[in-house]
Amino acid sequence: MVQADFLSYLDECVSTTEQCAMSLATSLQNLQPGIADLPRLSHVMRNSHRFVVLPAPTVQAHKNLLSQALAPQIDGLIAKAESSIDAQRAKIARLEERLAILQQSRAAPTQPAQNDSTSSIDHGENDQDDVWDSKLEGIDMKALTPAQRRQFIMLKGKRKRLEEERNTLGV
Repeated sequence: MVQADFLSYLDECVSTTEQCAMSLATSLQNLQPGIADLPRLSHVMRNSHRFVVLPAPTVQAHKNLLSQALAPQIDGLIAKAESSIDAQRAKIARLEERLAILQQSRAAPTQPAQNDSTSSIDHGENDQDDVWDSKLEGIDMKALTPAQRRQFIMLKGKRKRLEEERNTLGV
């Protein structure tokens, strides 16, 4: 009989184990939808951000250090920009002067100013030649572009050759 006593206990133990296994199976079925995306959740949880709160004096010290390191570069850029602006202003002023000179040369002819070289020597030229002399003498070569300078010199040489030819013909 002693065996029979153990068998009844063994039967109860097996039935309790089966009930535990069934309750475990139902629990796992209930948990399955919640843990199905475990790889994604573990990846999300692994990439968590951590923030370190620093005291205000430390942050201010780092800001000052950074501003001191960048200040010379910023000052250099500002100086470069200011010099570029000054160069552009000077260029505009030169262009305005050149425009004024060109507009004056296109204006109606005026009486030439008598200087020492034209008043002491009389070439026997008429008033129209004096007007052209004054127009040619009043032009500032520095204000002209290189192409205008070449053209001006070429025209001056051509005029000189024509005047020499006119003088040789005795007109």
